[in-house]
Amino acid sequence: VAWFVSHCNTQSKREAYAAELGKYIPVDIWGRCGNFSCGNKYQRGDCDKEILNKDYKFYLSFENSICEGYVTEKLWRLIMQPITSIPITLGGVAYHNILPERTFLDIKDFSSPKALADHLKEIDREDAQFNEIIRRKNSL
Repeated sequence: VAWFVSHCNTQSKREAYAAELGKYIPVDIWGRCGNFSCGNKYQRGDCDKEILNKDYKFYLSFENSICEGYVTEKLWRLIMQPITSIPITLGGVAYHNILPERTFLDIKDFSSPKALADHLKEIDREDAQFNEIIRRKNSL
């Protein structure tokens, strides 16, 4: 699981959810709030795309704030580009109303970070399931 983040303490408390999730599955945090940095190797804006396509099956697309009707641009970039990572959402939007079924995972569909981690491990083990989600997402 990867997360590119520069706002470390947020109204949504996304950092607490990511920390709890990290107890059950590795979560690599890139940017100001984590231990990983893109450095000078990538053009601005290309770091996340290159790294996600190369190393990660899942991406935390978590909002800073829980606002009705707002969706982060990072989610749209992940959905609209041929990136081979599945977005995991946290926000105030009913994502099931705006995104096609089986193109993302919403934390609201899981009882806990551990339940989400267990599901991610299942998808990671099942290539056919992972590939189907990516195929659906990248065919938009």
